[in-house]
Amino acid sequence: SLGLSWGVPGRTRPRILHPWHRAPAPGRVRRAWVIPPISVSENHKRLPYPLVQIKSDKQPLGSVIYSIQGPGVDEEPRGVFSIDKFTGKVFLNAMLDREKTDRFRLRAFALDLGGATLEEPTDLEIVVVDQNDNRPVFRQEAFTGRVLEGAVPG
Repeated sequence: SLGLSWGVPGRTRPRILHPWHRAPAPGRVRRAWVIPPISVSENHKRLPYPLVQIKSDKQPLGSVIYSIQGPGVDEEPRGVFSIDKFTGKVFLNAMLDREKTDRFRLRAFALDLGGATLEEPTDLEIVVVDQNDNRPVFRQEAFTGRVLEGAVPG
């Protein structure tokens, strides 16, 4: 099954999730779990920054080739994300701007060394968290407002 791990500040080892690694109930169709969105702050300056790691348990370590596709990888804006094809670690390679793009939807693949599919592709959603870097602009120094006594709130 294809797993997912992500780093948590203060934790030396990232958590690993295997979202499809469960036994199906008798008479039921096995379904994939939904991978939660991965949040990353805009204007992240420490690059490349490790975001997440995907893992397949279908083959031993070193015999799986990982890849990702989508906006930010092989579609514009290109080169924002990359993956180490042997470890499955996904990296942020460029500063993000939430005002330009608020989320990225990528597809992750796990292939054997011959290029055959080991796992069904899985979706990765990366949500860009706003850092409020656009200060408000006030066109005048003072504003006057009036509220009638006994006015209804709202």
